[in-house]
Amino acid sequence: PVNINGNWNLFGGASWWKRFGHFSLRLDMSGNHSNRVGMINEDKSLQPEKSTTRDTGLNCEAQASYQPSWGGIDLSTSWNYQYSLNSLNDNDTYTRYYNFGLNGYVDFPFGLQLRTDATYNLRSGTGKMMKYCGMPVLHGVS
Repeated sequence: PVNINGNWNLFGGASWWKRFGHFSLRLDMSGNHSNRVGMINEDKSLQPEKSTTRDTGLNCEAQASYQPSWGGIDLSTSWNYQYSLNSLNDNDTYTRYYNFGLNGYVDFPFGLQLRTDATYNLRSGTGKMMKYCGMPVLHGVS
C-alpha cells in the first residue's frame, strides 16, 4: 500500500431571516470545496499514477412569504453551481441548477388545509467528449 495524503474538504454557510408583519424573507448561502487524491493503475504493468480531483460548489437560496390568517403564499428561488477538475485527464466540468417555486395553502375550519405547489427547474453546464477503450464517452452534462 502507498500512503497518499491530500484528502480534505471545507464547507461554510450563512442564513438570514426577517419577518415584517405578515411577510417574511429568508436568504441562505453556502459553499464547499474538496480535494480528493487517489492512485490509478489501469494498465497493471505500469506504475500507478496519482489522480487529484477538486470539487467546488456554491448555493444561494431566497424565499419570500406572505402569511395572513387564512393561509399563505411562498415564492422561492435557488441557484447551485458545481465545478470539478481532475488532474490526471484535465477533465473539468461545471453544472448550474436554477429552481423557481410557488407554494400556496388555505386553512379551512376543522383543521382542513388545501395546498398546492409548482416548481420549475433548469440545468446547464459543460461536457467533454473523451475516448475510453475506443468508445466515445460524454463526461459532464450539457
